[in-house]
Amino acid sequence: MAIKEINQNIIGPDEFRLWPKDAYNIGKTQVAYDKQLLRDWLTENGYQKKFDDTRSNGEEPIAPSIPSDLVSKMTQRYVVAYERLTGYTL
Repeated sequence: MAIKEINQNIIGPDEFRLWPKDAYNIGKTQVAYDKQLLRDWLTENGYQKKFDDTRSNGEEPIAPSIPSDLVSKMTQRYVVAYERLTGYTL
C-alpha cells in the first residue's frame, strides 16, 4: 500500500515513534517526529514529577503554559511527519 493510500484512521506520532529511515541509527538517540521535546521539557522543569504526585493524590494536574518556541518546534515536527507520510505539503 502506498503512503498516500493510508486512511484517516491511522494513529499519529503521539501513539508511536516516527523516525526518518535515512537518519536511523541503532543504539543512538533518534531524530524523531513525536512529542518527545515536550516530554523532555516537562521533566527538565519538574512538571512531570508534579503531574505524577498530583495524580497519586487522586487529583487532576494543571498543565503549565508551554513556551512558544517549544510549540513552534513541535508544530514543525508534526508538519514534517505529515508531509513525509502523505507526500503533500502544507
